[in-house]
Amino acid sequence: MLSTTHIFSCFIVLIIIFIYQVQFSHGSYDIIYLHDLIDNKQLKTGDIILFKAANNFNAIYFAHYFTHIGIVYVDTLDEHRTPYLFEANGIDVDRCRSFHGKNGIFFTPLRGRIAKYKGRCWLKALNHPINETQNNNFRTFIDYCLKNMTYNMKILHSVFQKLLGISKCNKSTNCAEIVFLSLIKLGLLDIKQYDLVCGHYLKFVTNITKCQNQYAYEEPIEIIDHMFDDSTMI
Repeated sequence: MLSTTHIFSCFIVLIIIFIYQVQFSHGSYDIIYLHDLIDNKQLKTGDIILFKAANNFNAIYFAHYFTHIGIVYVDTLDEHRTPYLFEANGIDVDRCRSFHGKNGIFFTPLRGRIAKYKGRCWLKALNHPINETQNNNFRTFIDYCLKNMTYNMKILHSVFQKLLGISKCNKSTNCAEIVFLSLIKLGLLDIKQYDLVCGHYLKFVTNITKCQNQYAYEEPIEIIDHMFDDSTMI
């Protein structure tokens, strides 16, 4: 029979393994340079961007390696195909610029967002482009969210409510939930999935591979912002 000391030691070992896996076990990924990704117009609406913060331990708090997520939008009428990142973020409102929304829902050019991020980023690309109707409907959804939705700072409280079936994704949201709703709006996920009980939307969304209507997500590719990549350099 195991003693209390042995049980405690096993518990500590399991905790160490867990912390290592979610915080420090980075794995091996193919890479793409941010400069190439943007300038070669490789991004499209529906692509997912995964984030891993280097300045906090949210991975342990979330019990998940990735700590943030956003979804890409590209205007089909934009000749430059400038990619934007749509996301919900718990940024301190006092640190926002005057033109930033104060509700924690952001729609910003992706190049600068990744270049200035304190951590690592990955592209999880959609296997083929969505159609123009889907694209326009998604932009309408983005505009609605910017005006009506807010970031929910009480993440654990929200998780337990959803695990117990007390609430579903709503106007009080977080990064993973708003991407989940975006995927439904884009027609990549069946609307029936909205009613499924899910507490860990971050894990659910980052693990998505197959979608409906022959859409699928490819394996993550790490985005590298090379220090010498600058269009102004000669």
